[in-house]
Amino acid sequence: MVNKNRLTMNTNGNPTKIAISSSKGLEFIDIYSIVRIEAERSYCTFYLSNSRKILVSKCLNDFEQLLVSNGFVRIHNSHLVNIEYVKTFVRGDGGYLEMSDSTCVPVARNRKDNFLESIKLFCK
Repeated sequence: MVNKNRLTMNTNGNPTKIAISSSKGLEFIDIYSIVRIEAERSYCTFYLSNSRKILVSKCLNDFEQLLVSNGFVRIHNSHLVNIEYVKTFVRGDGGYLEMSDSTCVPVARNRKDNFLESIKLFCK
């Protein structure tokens, strides 16, 4: 049986792709092409750098556990973003992110500090 949420590793042991079950079947997505993942109830929508969207019947926690060590950060109960695609952080109560695909994603007040720490680590 195929694990529907597993990472494919390159020869150095670094993940390169994630296998997700979509309406088309099992799709292997390059993790670096994922701009963000947005959850709504028990579904997630993957937004890819080529403007493609993929709807998946899984919760965001499953993907967070797989992707957090690869430059992704949970900024809201409904949003996991790839730091590579963050264009601007706009301050505010929690603030929001302007992504490279021109979307604006809210940052939850209680996740703001974690996001800012992740950015510091990423920029080193």
